[in-house]
Amino acid sequence: MKITVLIENSSDCELAKEHGLSLLIETEDKKILLDSGCSELFADNADKLNIDLSDVDFAVLSHGHYDHSGGFDTFFENNKNAVLYARKYADGKYYSPNGGIHEIGVPQRVLDYSDRILYVSDNREIAENIYIIGHNTPDLQKIGEKVMLYKGGNGEIVPDDFAHEQSFVFDTSKGLIIFNSCSHGTVENIIRETKEFFRNKPIYAYVGGLHMMGKDAEGREICAFTESEIDALCDIIKSENISYLCTGHCTTLEGYDKVKKRLGDRVIKLTTGFIFEL
Repeated sequence: MKITVLIENSSDCELAKEHGLSLLIETEDKKILLDSGCSELFADNADKLNIDLSDVDFAVLSHGHYDHSGGFDTFFENNKNAVLYARKYADGKYYSPNGGIHEIGVPQRVLDYSDRILYVSDNREIAENIYIIGHNTPDLQKIGEKVMLYKGGNGEIVPDDFAHEQSFVFDTSKGLIIFNSCSHGTVENIIRETKEFFRNKPIYAYVGGLHMMGKDAEGREICAFTESEIDALCDIIKSENISYLCTGHCTTLEGYDKVKKRLGDRVIKLTTGFIFEL
């Protein structure tokens, strides 16, 4: 499996960066786009990398936030056939209070391509050994309240329970490879529910942000996890004997350094233009 980071918060090359995430995943017979960042920049980067988005077989939206979905209108313009798999409720209203309460959901310009979006509410195999898995751990709204992410419902704004989030999972000969772009539902819950679905198959790699991002009093990006919370997260990776944790975006640079210090070579940094194989 070959993975190309089309857009991420950071860039170590001439390619553009932005707050968001987009990955091109290539298997022996499939090309898949996971997320699209928040603008057309992922497509500009793809062009510079000589990647033809019209060759993508299908796309997956990890959850209903703009920084993962805002480029899909550009994708639909470049690819006339691929369907986008999104979780039920991904088209809902979602909010953040940072800088004043504001919407952070999928842009309407993307939702207007309703004939290209397939909303699913079950766990299913969408290609051979390739799955989308939803997560329904009870009381996830408590996490939404803690990290100050909200959704609109019945005329009011309430803590998000992340029912719009899904994992993208490959069942390989080396073990399961889990993609979850922001891990809002927590790595612990995501791993547990994925293993339950796959009857306790081992996990080879976990790819995505760990949602460790916070803001200090001056509005600067910080790692919001305590040292004990980072220890607990890393203990899960160790106890599951996960070979690779490939992370970036909402993990923050500070969070990445803290995880890298604990887990060493099994941690891989996602950055715009980075290409790696699993």
